[in-house]
Amino acid sequence: KAEQLSNKKRSLEDDNKNSIKHFKKYCEDQFSRVNLVLNLKQLLTGNYPCPIYNQFKNFKEIKSSYKPITSSSRIFALDVETFSDMINNRQVPYWISIVDEELNCIYQTLIKTNDNQHMENYQQRREQVLEIVPNINERSLEQVHEDLKILFDDDLILAGHSIENDLKYLQIYYPYIIDTSIIYNLTGTRLEKTSLQKLYAIFFGCLIQKTRLEHDPTEDARATMELIQLKLSKNIEFGDWFLGGVDQLNVLGNYDSLKLDENIQQCQTFLVQTKFGLQEDFFKRIKQQNK
Repeated sequence: KAEQLSNKKRSLEDDNKNSIKHFKKYCEDQFSRVNLVLNLKQLLTGNYPCPIYNQFKNFKEIKSSYKPITSSSRIFALDVETFSDMINNRQVPYWISIVDEELNCIYQTLIKTNDNQHMENYQQRREQVLEIVPNINERSLEQVHEDLKILFDDDLILAGHSIENDLKYLQIYYPYIIDTSIIYNLTGTRLEKTSLQKLYAIFFGCLIQKTRLEHDPTEDARATMELIQLKLSKNIEFGDWFLGGVDQLNVLGNYDSLKLDENIQQCQTFLVQTKFGLQEDFFKRIKQQNK
């Protein structure tokens, strides 16, 4: 299994070289990445899968034991795409992608359903994905669990955007979590999270999630990793309204000169909506600081 995963990683290297268009390696961490990991209270109040809750009693533990995390623990970013099961009111995972700190896609597979009532939906999405990633593998959810056991270090930090949902889709527990919907807060309320698409547009001046598919999990995982690395290159307050990081925030995206392969009117509409979703005086403060 370890050899198979190694082969998968090598097969994705060429795609990675072409896909990473503007990756910028930031300076060394300016504070310990351990400080971004959610504590137990955050995991419980955020409804992340936890063994003490009956609703998660059938979920799987990825590792049998864990080592304490340190400033040198690796970070992997994960994203899972799903389709809706309207009858049972739940989401069914069909595509997973994981990237490392160099933004290489180190694991990607379709998640084949074993439920006949979902097979038609799965096949439709499978055909769409194969047009974009022709050589992608297919694994059952149980096989994905086994792959992750091999892929993850005992002190790995797992990252995502609203990653509690991804963990639920995969039906797994994990103790060391960084969530970009938590470490970045531009709304002034913990209950209102800023979408990954908006965060990336604000800080990098680029619009993600533009493919024919609703989302591309590799693109989303890379965006998540870049946001984490950006914050680590600044300080713990950066981008967090509650820690005062909005007052001294520098918006990296230049809204007046975005270069996007989209209709100009659509871009302008998106940017207006993005700004509207922030506190009213957010951009006024930024402009005043930049004078």
